[in-house]
Amino acid sequence: KEGACAGYDACERGWDDHLKHVGAAFWTKLLYFGGFDVESRPGTAPLILDSLVATALGWRTGGWSAADYERYLALASEVGAAWCPSSPLDVVEYSLFKMGKKERADARVRLRGAGKRGEVATTSAMNPSKGRWSG
Repeated sequence: KEGACAGYDACERGWDDHLKHVGAAFWTKLLYFGGFDVESRPGTAPLILDSLVATALGWRTGGWSAADYERYLALASEVGAAWCPSSPLDVVEYSLFKMGKKERADARVRLRGAGKRGEVATTSAMNPSKGRWSG
């Protein structure tokens, strides 16, 4: 592994002076702000993976492995190449972030509405047939 994936792997395993109870959402922000604009970085540009991005992808909202992060970076690269090849890759991450934020807000509205009617609300699974990326 190299670049962002190696950095994620190191954070996941911990290092001598690592911060306890700090998870992947923080690590990926650290990797992103420390390495996105570095021209000489090896591998794919680091992107932020947090619970909102994971929601947009239809993934669990925490506990991602280094392999999950590597898969996310590959997926984001593929989407970026097909959707906005002349834009920086973080455009894909930000779009996923916004989609996840909207999905969460919509879910809260459904929950409030169901509570008023005494129903149990469910959230729709995100998948490619509904215009979402799967992981």
